[in-house]
Amino acid sequence: MRLLLATCAAALLLAAPAAAAPAWLPPGALGADVAQTSSIGSVAVAPDGTALAAWAQATSNGSTWVLQFSRRPPGGAFGPATTVPGTTGAGDVDASVDGNGNATVSWTQGGAVRVVALPREGTVGTPQTLDANASDPAIAVGVNGRAVVAWVQNAGTVPVVRSAVRPGAGGDFGELKTISQIGDSISGVVATVGDDNSAAIAWSRVSGPNTVVEVNDRAPDGAFSNTGLSLSGLGDVAVHPALVIAPDGRATALWENITLGRVRFAERPANGIWSGDDNASQVGDVAGTPAAGVGPDGRVVAAWFVNSSGTSVLEAAVRPPGGGGFTEHRKLSGPGTNVLAPVVSVGRGGDAMVVWSTSMGEAVYAVHRSRSGSYSGVIPPVTEDNPPPDQELAFFEPDVGVDDQGNAFAAFTRDAFHKMPPLDGMDHYTFEVAGFDFAAPTLTASVPPNGIASLPIGMAAATSDRLSAASIAWNFGDGGTGSGGAVQHAFGAPGAFNVTVTAADAVGNATTQVAPVLVAAPPPPPRIDSAVSVKWGRQGRFVYLVAMRVVRPPQGTKVQLRCKGRKCPFKKKTYTRFRKGSIRVAKELKPAKVIKKESRKFRRGQRVQLRITADGFIGKVVNYKIPKKGTPTGKPRCLPIGASTPRKTC
Repeated sequence: MRLLLATCAAALLLAAPAAAAPAWLPPGALGADVAQTSSIGSVAVAPDGTALAAWAQATSNGSTWVLQFSRRPPGGAFGPATTVPGTTGAGDVDASVDGNGNATVSWTQGGAVRVVALPREGTVGTPQTLDANASDPAIAVGVNGRAVVAWVQNAGTVPVVRSAVRPGAGGDFGELKTISQIGDSISGVVATVGDDNSAAIAWSRVSGPNTVVEVNDRAPDGAFSNTGLSLSGLGDVAVHPALVIAPDGRATALWENITLGRVRFAERPANGIWSGDDNASQVGDVAGTPAAGVGPDGRVVAAWFVNSSGTSVLEAAVRPPGGGGFTEHRKLSGPGTNVLAPVVSVGRGGDAMVVWSTSMGEAVYAVHRSRSGSYSGVIPPVTEDNPPPDQELAFFEPDVGVDDQGNAFAAFTRDAFHKMPPLDGMDHYTFEVAGFDFAAPTLTASVPPNGIASLPIGMAAATSDRLSAASIAWNFGDGGTGSGGAVQHAFGAPGAFNVTVTAADAVGNATTQVAPVLVAAPPPPPRIDSAVSVKWGRQGRFVYLVAMRVVRPPQGTKVQLRCKGRKCPFKKKTYTRFRKGSIRVAKELKPAKVIKKESRKFRRGQRVQLRITADGFIGKVVNYKIPKKGTPTGKPRCLPIGASTPRKTC
């Protein structure tokens, strides 16, 4: 969610984002609820947080499937499910994205392997059939858009691994090629593409008494060879390969050696040759079904199950940048969970997420590994706790992707068994995705570095979060608070204050910035210093006001003439009308006319006061005392803003 606000000059001291409460957001169904027939799919996440989910959606009668997908932009929501035309019979869906969020999906359909491009913007591509007699497809798309698809061709009884390559982000796949020897059976095909556009494909091949894991490499500007290289030893049973290529081109393969009961690995430097195999799991452990991901520094994060007291627990280990053995072995799950095959994803920032399900399907479990190397506890994105009435829940086939901030999306199939009565007594399957909100919101704030006491200061902030809505809170450092993207605040007194602005997302992750503000005392208000033009006349014991004018006072000025004493001709008169920039209090009259005006006749001892005031100005007061002899002399005074009593000084 994004707020776009005008900015003003600011001096900010930035505090690091505080990921205070990473958590899974509630899962949402992307596929339709279908009874008796499951819908299984895949999720892929681009570095900027764009997520693409694709799945085989069972139709309403449960007899066929179609390929569907949904995309979620950063900070947005997954869109409605879109069906790719001409995909009836889809299954074995696998999705991958490039560095810009353009997706490519592979699947099987009626015994064929097919692919389709789903660009971030624009129309859905035309599905392409790569092989009419195939199974077990795997797809990998590099950061630059190069894509590799591998599968098992089942022509007759001599299966082989075949591959196809797409050179860039657009166009069709070409270079269809057989890249393995024939086998009695072939399974576990995996593919990966490096940042340098190199690629590798691995599989497990049974040939006579041998079950070996093999790999085939493709240099950035080269081609796959006609046969694979065996990584495992002859006489061992090697299955379940995992494969990654680091940004520097170093490749790492892991697999399960059933004969030894261990997870083994081999690696290849960029433009080098594969090493001999070695233990990845610890000696003494019975381990298998590895999964792996690689970070931007080349660090490989891997996970596999380890048998413990009759059940399986999940273990993770790390191979450091630059190669070498796996270290930092760590049990991630407790006993009694019977871990099924895990999935590992590492984002472009180096954060990793490991997800797995169990044989009972009671939950999808997850552990987050930050780029600093710290692990979270087990944080399930979904569990069977508190199911709807009359239902039993199970979850299976998880997949996961991570963005460059450490946020993640986990996809899985939800199985709800509707008990009877009153429901239908069938399993209902939906394809669902949950988001993991790890990163604190981004925040930009604009706070003026200076202000004046009692005058409002405008401040602005903008925030965005890829996973959930973010709010903005202000603490002005003087006990005052505010909220929202645009605020105003008046400091009551001069001084130095620290304004703190905090953006928090829906799970409590927060980013804070602090800006110093120096508040000065307000300058003295302006004074009215307008001249007073006045003429007095005298006849006998009376004094007459012949003329009085306030010369060019400020706009909005109010003039009052007051009289106090015995037999005053008036108590108070007010004048506001401007004539040629001045305010006339008494029009000048000839003596013969003045003495006839009772309102202008004053006696000895009376006091006449002229008050000149305007909003925001220190007023001017002139006091006149009617003397026994002669004419009055004015004594000036000032009137503070809001005061009623004149003073000698203001």
